Amino acid sequence: MIYILFLVNTLLMSAGQLLFKKSALYISTHSSLTLIQSYILNPWFYLAITCFALSTIVWVKILMAMKLVTAYPIALGIAYSVTAIGSFMLFNESLRPLNLIGITIVMLGIFLISIK
Repeated sequence: MIYILFLVNTLLMSAGQLLFKKSALYISTHSSLTLIQSYILNPWFYLAITCFALSTIVWVKILMAMKLVTAYPIALGIAYSVTAIGSFMLFNESLRPLNLIGITIVMLGIFLISIK
């Protein structure tokens, strides 16, 4: 069950970050709006906040079953990797070889942290 919660939490956190990027693109293409208007009229911003709110609820559930010292690096490491790949796929952001090496090292670290 905890693995399903981690999967849901990771997907929600990564989706939230990708939606915040989409929100930033919306703001930059609607420069005629005031800063307040660009947030109020920005559907991507609301979706991003919703993802983070839901991930917070799942996160508390995870922390009920797991130590923070173990859960935090696992969640953030996986979310970092998924978000980097998502930004490459959705926004054509570059993933250089050093990024891929970093993702591999992060995933190795997650594996080491998760060993009991």
